[in-house]
Amino acid sequence: MTSSRSRRGVERLVGAVLAASLIGSAVAHLGNPYYYLSSVYNYKLVGGRVGLWVAAVSPGVHVAVGVCLLAGWRVRGSYLAAFALFAAYLAVQWSALHRGLDISCGCFGAGDGLPVGPRTLAMAGACAAAALAGLVLTRRPSTG
Repeated sequence: MTSSRSRRGVERLVGAVLAASLIGSAVAHLGNPYYYLSSVYNYKLVGGRVGLWVAAVSPGVHVAVGVCLLAGWRVRGSYLAAFALFAAYLAVQWSALHRGLDISCGCFGAGDGLPVGPRTLAMAGACAAAALAGLVLTRRPSTG
């Protein structure tokens, strides 16, 4: 029973950390939506219409996933969604770096100023790995 309780505690901690990252990012983007839109366009991966949709929808998705992780609602799906988000951020940052773009990651709004590079790749990768770990921790142990 203690093992199951400690496993649940670790899972809740992972969920809280991911939720804080997602909600913090969303708050920054909602506070300055035009900067976030320009950040989306700076990656040069999508056109105007798709970029506008990404910038309009993703902060809401961040909040929804973060709230679900904090509240313990649909946790497995929330970890899967968090993994998909962070894996996508890892991929677009790697793409920008590979194409030689000298841009800010735009992760936490205008104030972060972090250029896309090893540090931002490590942050996105660590969050993706944490989401996978949270997903694994939500599995019921086999009784056999």
